[in-house]
Amino acid sequence: MTTKPQFKHTEDLSALSSTFDTEFSAFSVRRLWINLFSKYFSLEKDKDYNLCVNKEEDGGDERYELNCEFTSPNGKYAFWKLINKKAIQAEIELGLR
Repeated sequence: MTTKPQFKHTEDLSALSSTFDTEFSAFSVRRLWINLFSKYFSLEKDKDYNLCVNKEEDGGDERYELNCEFTSPNGKYAFWKLINKKAIQAEIELGLR
């Protein structure tokens, strides 16, 4: 099961995450996110945001969580545009709409 991307927002954190059943799916979407953030927001990985895939095990079930934390002012502005529905095409391609 793949989850729709979820926003995580606090005073100190601006992040997007999604969960996948397979490692292949998580890394495929990771590549998609990298391309989308570059295309629509001119963001650079490791400069404007950090991406990681974490493996979670629960009673023999494996899930992979893709996390993206926006770290720079440009990255946080892109996050703001996403949560305030100001980047329609990016939202559609991310599966947020």
